[in-house]
Amino acid sequence: MLEKGLFFRSFRSLTKTGIIHNLKGKNAQLARENRLKEDKIRELKFQLEEYKRLVHGTRSEGHVSAEIAEQLLLDLAAETSGGPAKQPEQEITYKRKKPSVKPNRQPLPDHLPRVEHIVEPDEDVNGLKCIGEEVSEVLAKQPSRLFVIRIIRKKYARADGSGVVIGRCQAVPFKRAWPMRAC
Repeated sequence: MLEKGLFFRSFRSLTKTGIIHNLKGKNAQLARENRLKEDKIRELKFQLEEYKRLVHGTRSEGHVSAEIAEQLLLDLAAETSGGPAKQPEQEITYKRKKPSVKPNRQPLPDHLPRVEHIVEPDEDVNGLKCIGEEVSEVLAKQPSRLFVIRIIRKKYARADGSGVVIGRCQAVPFKRAWPMRAC
């Protein structure tokens, strides 16, 4: 607004030819700005069309079969009548490292005290052989301290080889529920 006021005040002190000259200069400046903006609009429209083609364009390349008549006239049957040539077989053996299983989380710190809960199977384990344990660690808290609960579920193999018996996991609403975790 201030610029407009100064512009018109300067007209009072100018002659008609001076005013016409100033207006022509201003008109030329506005025309240059207009051309620049139109060029920018054209460029942006082109980019938009390119992006639309990339996103919504066809994804498959059509295969146009262009058979050449001379190729069909070649006598290839005489050369391959002996059947396919057998290539010598080669036996390849190699050792591969087993991919490591990535843990879901970092182990709980060793400096926290541990409370162990041993869970035995519900059925009688007399005569069964203990073959291992399933250990789950859960971070627990009391108002003034943090500690780790180690849930140790014993695994037993049946003597007749019909399967494995393991202690039950504690019931939680869903896996990784606080404060206990599904085993």
